[in-house]
Amino acid sequence: MGNEYSACMTPSYFVTASVPTLKSYQFVSTFNQMHYVCGGGMQIYMDNEDCMSSTWGGETGQQLNACRYNFEQKSDVAPDNACFLANTFSSCFEQQFQQGCGVNARDTQFWGCEYARVEVFTRFPQCDISCVLPYAGGIIG
Repeated sequence: MGNEYSACMTPSYFVTASVPTLKSYQFVSTFNQMHYVCGGGMQIYMDNEDCMSSTWGGETGQQLNACRYNFEQKSDVAPDNACFLANTFSSCFEQQFQQGCGVNARDTQFWGCEYARVEVFTRFPQCDISCVLPYAGGIIG
């Protein structure tokens, strides 16, 4: 795709192609999250592969999906509350990785927070959320 990648991997590109706004953001968010997973987040995932992979399944995986769904649906109808909802979303991901990998695996909590933050930033770049260690909580600043 070369130089065209940046131009066509934007929500506005898909909206002009008649894709609904929410679905456009969901699609681009998935690609942005994969950039994180395959880039800056790769080493954390590889260092904790067993617990992180299992966190995506079962009850914690269902909770991750519910957190994402709640954020996407609620922020779509109430964008003025997006930053508050984003904090809840990033904290939820952090908590699920804490549950799946243990309280002392703070890097996995950071990873979960950052994974959610990437989705938030795709649609709501005005939300100033950061994920930090040793306390990995999403912080609205």
